[in-house]
Amino acid sequence: MTTYPVEFHRRLEQKWATRIDQILTVAANAIPPREPNGDDDEENEEDEEDEEDEEDEEDEERDDEPPVVREPERDE
Repeated sequence: MTTYPVEFHRRLEQKWATRIDQILTVAANAIPPREPNGDDDEENEEDEEDEEDEEDEEDEERDDEPPVVREPERDE
């Protein structure tokens, strides 16, 4: 096991103390996260319903059109 001089430990403790202070300062000034509420869920559900309605309308439009039949290409 390697032993380190006391000076090494002192400098390491100072370095970590400085880093911890920096982290706490940034964390103290950070904007807190929003509390979850039902508003976001409702907006997402409405968006999904709108997308489903649009898809249904597109499907209905396709049903009105006759199917397209393509002839296979022939090598001559």
